[in-house]
Amino acid sequence: MGRIIENSIDYIKACYPEMNHLVNNDTVEFRGRFVIQARYKDVIVDSAPKLRIILQKNYPDTLPIVYELDGKIESEHKLNDGALCVATEFDLRIQLCKSNSLEDYILKFLIPYFISYKSWKDSGNFIFGERKHGVEGIYQSISDFFSLKQTNRELISKFLSWSVKEKPFRHQFNLSIRKKMQLMYSHKIGKLRQAGILNLKKIYRGLKNQDEFEKLYYHYKKAKEEKAI
Repeated sequence: MGRIIENSIDYIKACYPEMNHLVNNDTVEFRGRFVIQARYKDVIVDSAPKLRIILQKNYPDTLPIVYELDGKIESEHKLNDGALCVATEFDLRIQLCKSNSLEDYILKFLIPYFISYKSWKDSGNFIFGERKHGVEGIYQSISDFFSLKQTNRELISKFLSWSVKEKPFRHQFNLSIRKKMQLMYSHKIGKLRQAGILNLKKIYRGLKNQDEFEKLYYHYKKAKEEKAI
């Protein structure tokens, strides 16, 4: 099955015994009660949502998909098919690029999602902050990664072009600022490339076309609004 899949199954068995697993050709599916006992500051989560977690065998290249099966999650942080929107693809790619177990996804994203949701239900605020959906959220993520004071789409486009080697670095920036840009951002570009050139190209292409990311959320929101009518 591969070490990553074995690590993930062992982790789920040990930490979430009410979750069953089924191994298919290309995926492992976990389904059952996901018992959460977590606390962040004054937000306490003590619940057991019924989840379906789909893990591709080429994880982390393909990201996990999680569905909440009880229908109790009311937040709009869901994708068009109802899967939980735990983070932007950029944030997921950066933080999971070296992951060797589903444990990383659960601890870094899934449990914080439920903590954040509990915070929103209790106070109307997301305790970890909130990314916007679609393209805007991706730009927020990249801005934070490069420690930009404000979102600069033109500069972000150059960073991504630099990272995927679309153009030589000397063609990205004027001669007067090249040395400064190299000193400030070369390390970040190297770290960014750890997420994989193909994955970065997908994000870069998606930002250019916008539809690739926008459709993930807005189709779900539209369907929800039509159902409410």
